[in-house]
Amino acid sequence: MLNSHTNYTITNLANYLENISHDTINRYLRVESLNAQDLWQNVKEEIIQDTEAYVIFDDTVIHKK
Repeated sequence: MLNSHTNYTITNLANYLENISHDTINRYLRVESLNAQDLWQNVKEEIIQDTEAYVIFDDTVIHKK
């Protein structure tokens, strides 16, 4: 997910991960309350810091209708 222009959904993530279903991910996200610090603790080892780079987070939800 880190270097991709693909729109990852729970379904796509479940297809990518072995032994983890869409429902399992959905239940986890519904129950867990992750704040910015929790997120950073989980991803900081994956981030390569560079003064000329940036990360954009977009949580926009577009209705299908």
